[in-house]
Amino acid sequence: MVAWDDPLVESRGHDPRSVYVERFWTPVLGPSATMLLRRLADDLDAAPRGFVLDMAETGRALGLGGSEGRRSPLRRTLARCVRFGVARLFSTRTLAVRRMVPPLADHQLARLPPALQAQHRSSPEGTARLSEAARQRARVIALELIGCGLGSGLVVERLVRLGTSRSDALEAAQWVRAVTGGGP
Repeated sequence: MVAWDDPLVESRGHDPRSVYVERFWTPVLGPSATMLLRRLADDLDAAPRGFVLDMAETGRALGLGGSEGRRSPLRRTLARCVRFGVARLFSTRTLAVRRMVPPLADHQLARLPPALQAQHRSSPEGTARLSEAARQRARVIALELIGCGLGSGLVVERLVRLGTSRSDALEAAQWVRAVTGGGP
């Protein structure tokens, strides 16, 4: 296990042990993946350069059993973390885990129960905008993607997949169109 460093997410993300992650990410990730993410954050705090995850011990500590097989509950939980973008394969034997969790994307927010959606909209974390550094990074990525021939719609989708909110991704794509005189 190693840390997945991402300055954009780290500038506006949430600690995996935060109330934001507990309240808003647990319905998305599921309780096992949320608990695993919290444990891995603790482990990365203790070993910032990375560590070897003892699968059997971690599975038992989370109440997922000690099985290490391909279909074990812990392996499925790790796969869920990858599927939802809080972890990624760094190499064939190394998993990189986010030290900060991004704000929910619009499509994730839409899947929450209405009461949680309302809580998210009214919370400071839910209404936070990009910091200036993060805004500049989103604009640079948008400029590079449009320079590669992607249209504005695909640029927005790529930025959202990287953890940028849809409104911030739209702003970055609009900015690129303005500075390039229209672009693709």
